Amino acid sequence: MDEDMKRSPGQPAPWIDDPDPPADSLITPEASKKAAVGVAKLMTERREQPGQDFLYTVLRNNPSLTREEAQAIVEQFL
Repeated sequence: MDEDMKRSPGQPAPWIDDPDPPADSLITPEASKKAAVGVAKLMTERREQPGQDFLYTVLRNNPSLTREEAQAIVEQFL
């Protein structure tokens, strides 16, 4: 076997056709842009509502509190 004929492990032999060629990408530039806009919108909404995650945690950990009581606790920490 010549030096130029050596292959690394996993590399297909050059005389064998690929039986399963790679498919075209399902992600189009339009879909990628739409996803980026959606993520930006989500991050903007989260910035506009500081403490929402903390409020949900307080409500989840203290089911006897009303939303107003939990909101008062959150506002003390913010």
